[in-house]
Amino acid sequence: MPGSGSAVVFQGMLACKLLATVISLTIDEKRNNKYSHVLPEILRSQEEISIFFQIFISYFMKTLFSLKRSLNLEIFEINLKLKAWIKI
Repeated sequence: MPGSGSAVVFQGMLACKLLATVISLTIDEKRNNKYSHVLPEILRSQEEISIFFQIFISYFMKTLFSLKRSLNLEIFEINLKLKAWIKI
């Protein structure tokens, strides 16, 4: 069942997307001259952030599948209880 780990992974995904937005604005042609001295480092960071995002989303999807499985089992159990109750 998802818990605080899922929240941490979601926060990581959000942070990656926010950083990606800042980076894309920073490397924009309008600002390229201003940050050209750190451009290689920024591009390297962009690649690393993309990798982290893929890792985070992989964990998050596993959590969602776990949640779906748990919910399906709970719904199944509720249905069984309702069917047993109706037969009484």
